Amino acid sequence: MSDQPQFQSINPYFVVDDVFASAAYYRDVFGFTFDQFWLEPPQFVIVMRDGIQIMLHQPGEGGTEVRPNGKVIPYVRDVDSLYSEFTERGANTLGEPELMPHACREFRVQDINGYVLCFGQLV
Repeated sequence: MSDQPQFQSINPYFVVDDVFASAAYYRDVFGFTFDQFWLEPPQFVIVMRDGIQIMLHQPGEGGTEVRPNGKVIPYVRDVDSLYSEFTERGANTLGEPELMPHACREFRVQDINGYVLCFGQLV
């Protein structure tokens, strides 16, 4: 057994109504990028920013999938500047950054599909 950490990252998987609109929202409002859409017709994309990846999938015709609550908590270096950036870009913020009892300063945003991302900075 190695002393080296095994886990490197976690990539949330969100089921969305419109993969194109969702990817554009993550790009334009949250500052993520993406390289390509997959499947034919296009139904899947991975959006990326600063080592964070979120997978967005639009079910095919007739496809139904369970949509979980989907709260994700990326930790960031400067929660206040990120909050300002997202506010300027028109993000649906769900309150200003605040210090939580678990020693984390955080704020939440909601994407166009109803998923909540809670950005936190350990203090």
